[in-house]
Amino acid sequence: MSKEEREARAAARTATNIGAAAGVAGAGAVTVAAGASGAAIMSTLAGIGGVVGGGAIAGTAIVAAAPVAAAAAIGYGIYKLFGGGKE
Repeated sequence: MSKEEREARAAARTATNIGAAAGVAGAGAVTVAAGASGAAIMSTLAGIGGVVGGGAIAGTAIVAAAPVAAAAAIGYGIYKLFGGGKE
């Protein structure tokens, strides 16, 4: 494996970890504001789920999956930016 490939992979791993941490924190902030009641949390999840035609269950799935998708996209973008996959 070339030096450029190793560096691209290392940068992608770091960016993915940072993106995942930020995504989880953001998802938590979106659903649970300080002092929010259970009804407010369910209302928020239902609103998020309503974007795709679902309810609170769909909102929960979106909030759970969004950080994973964002972290993967960030990691792949950094990998390509640093020249990964050219071989």
